[in-house]
Amino acid sequence: MRDVHECHPKGDPPAGALGILRVCNSVLAQFLKLVEDMCMNKNDSFAALMTVAQDQQGYFTTKQAIEAGYADNTHPYHVHAGNWERVYRGIYRMAHFPPPEDGEMMAWLLWSRGRDEKPVAAMSHETALSLFELGDFNPAKVHMSVPKTFRRNSPTPKAVVLHRTTLAPAEVTQLRGLTVCRPLRALCDLANANPDAAADLRPIAVEARRRGLITERELSANLLPFWKHLGRLRLVAIVPRAMTGLTDSWKAG
Repeated sequence: MRDVHECHPKGDPPAGALGILRVCNSVLAQFLKLVEDMCMNKNDSFAALMTVAQDQQGYFTTKQAIEAGYADNTHPYHVHAGNWERVYRGIYRMAHFPPPEDGEMMAWLLWSRGRDEKPVAAMSHETALSLFELGDFNPAKVHMSVPKTFRRNSPTPKAVVLHRTTLAPAEVTQLRGLTVCRPLRALCDLANANPDAAADLRPIAVEARRRGLITERELSANLLPFWKHLGRLRLVAIVPRAMTGLTDSWKAG
């Protein structure tokens, strides 16, 4: 019988073993590449979601997470792992993000999103004035104005008060990522809701005008379409005519 060493010199593995070794190395290389790709995808997804969250005070929606690369069935894991906080149905917040400057206002703004995932609400009334630091308003609930056609299958959150109305683009602005009614519109809405409080709102209007938060352009009769449903007399009750140079004929008009 031939010595095995004659067939396989010392130190050289059998040919079959070399084939198996090559296959194992190939599988290992593919596995490592897969792990690397998974890590890269994970990092890319995290970066994409962080970009969205940073513009929304740490908040994001289910759809935004999916678009960033987080599969729907992984969301409960991230909540249980402490990576995300579930604020409301379909709304989350990065757990390690700094506390939001405006509380949960951004969450409720995202709650108002339409079918295109864009929010349709605007912070309004005393909530809007508090965001501009006008007056001493500290409302217990978040006041938001929404279109008259706004509908939700689920109940309105207890922390939110909805006002159905029509807002012109010039009547809202952006503040820390929030859509907010401009001070003049917020003042008129408050006066319309409580006519007896109109006189109390005048000092706030004067302060807003002094700070440039109410402009001459806004006070132009041609650029205030909401006068028709709020009433010019009510606006005059809030904004002193001496402040704008308006005349009695404007008041009567």
